[in-house]
Amino acid sequence: MTQGRIQTVAKYAYTTVPGKISILFEKIRKSGIPPVADNDWLMKVSLTDSNDPTLLTVLRFLHFIDQSGEPTEVWANYLGAAPRKVLANAIRKAYGGLFQQFKNPYDYKTKDLVNFFRGETKASEAVAGRMATTFRNLCKLADFGEHAGGVVSAGKTGDGLSVNAGEGTGRVPVQVTVNVNLPETTDEKVYRNFFTALKETLLEDN
Repeated sequence: MTQGRIQTVAKYAYTTVPGKISILFEKIRKSGIPPVADNDWLMKVSLTDSNDPTLLTVLRFLHFIDQSGEPTEVWANYLGAAPRKVLANAIRKAYGGLFQQFKNPYDYKTKDLVNFFRGETKASEAVAGRMATTFRNLCKLADFGEHAGGVVSAGKTGDGLSVNAGEGTGRVPVQVTVNVNLPETTDEKVYRNFFTALKETLLEDN
């Protein structure tokens, strides 16, 4: 395959320089909106290696640019106050089939992603590996919002109190069942204070 040409197999694109994806999006934030994002633009932002043009494939796949290379509304939105969320939305749309098959594909191992891309595109293992690595590097820059807000939810179960902790902290969410004996009282402040203290304890940084 000729270096610098757009690369895509079936419906999933990839870049041969996935390690530069973070640099690419940093350049986008710093450079604003160019008339067109093409090889010349890559040169202007110091992405000058022979394989760097494959990064344009990723931008087109995510609809940051159109087929002619002109930046889209997605690009403009990425320059706003919530770039990680904008990127997450773009990833969800571009990788719709992947998100339909896996609830949180960004949490899956590379080998599972490779198997998915091979099955979907009939690509070689090497190419599917690039697809998986491209996807994983994109996800590192995105905020999918599943764990936003530091939520702790509690409710009664048959065995005690069920607590979902870890959401919004960047940690893996864990469901914990805690058996407690609360004092008998009609003062709901007692229970409210208990749950507030429990939430603070579960979410505090060690």
